[in-house]
Amino acid sequence: MNQKIDTQLNSDDWGEGSVAQPNQNHPKKTGRKGGALWGRANLVGLKFNMMTVISAAPDVIGKNGGITSRWNCRCDCGSEKIVQGTHLKQGAIKSCGCFRVKTSKKTFTTHGATAGAIHGAAKDRTYRIWCGMKTRCSNPNQKSAENYLNKGISVCERWKNSYEDFILDMGKAPDGLTLDRMDNNLGYCKENCRWATYKQQANNTSKNRIIEHDGIKLNVSQWAEKLAIPVQILYSRLHQGFDDHRALTQPVKIMPKRKLITHTYPLSQLLLTILFVAFAGFALVV
Repeated sequence: MNQKIDTQLNSDDWGEGSVAQPNQNHPKKTGRKGGALWGRANLVGLKFNMMTVISAAPDVIGKNGGITSRWNCRCDCGSEKIVQGTHLKQGAIKSCGCFRVKTSKKTFTTHGATAGAIHGAAKDRTYRIWCGMKTRCSNPNQKSAENYLNKGISVCERWKNSYEDFILDMGKAPDGLTLDRMDNNLGYCKENCRWATYKQQANNTSKNRIIEHDGIKLNVSQWAEKLAIPVQILYSRLHQGFDDHRALTQPVKIMPKRKLITHTYPLSQLLLTILFVAFAGFALVV
């Protein structure tokens, strides 16, 4: 755990809450000419998170004339990097970058091994489906939370804690198919899930209106396809207040095609018309 630095440094140099761990007795402020310190805290020998300051680096002068101090630092992993002093003090830089890589690998680790090592990399489509399933049912910040988490939809314990068990129960996701819950009121488990086409899944959402007719339950789109009724007409009937039976059984009126009426004129009449127009034009000129 990092500790506060030597009290010889002013709070203006560090800001409130700044922490560092000195590796040796901290030197007092000294001058800085040609790389030597001048008028600011000497950070050489201090450790910030995983970075240890080993020497001063050339300053950077900004467009407004401000001077930014920089330091040569050595990470715990052994690599070296130049870091701004303010970034060290504020904790914006914790390592040379290895800490982020390490954290990312841990995120994609399943039961002690990386997703890439066991499952053909995290880019595997089935693995992404498994992660998305868990996220929808656990993260309240997701837009889909109102349709899953807030409705009590959950993932069974067997799948929640093991990607391998999910694969054993469902197999790899076939191309063109998605994970679908057969009963939208129940959660994700082997008994309630299947690999379905996008059309099947669209027909199985809770937003669809289900109509029961002759002992068969289908949504509006499925009834329209089954009865060869344009889906727009079926929705229009229901919107107008038709009961389900009438909406499905009333014959569709087929409007006759309108005939295109064209006029034909005899050649003689056409010639007379042309002569009349020409004569009228000649008379106007005269």
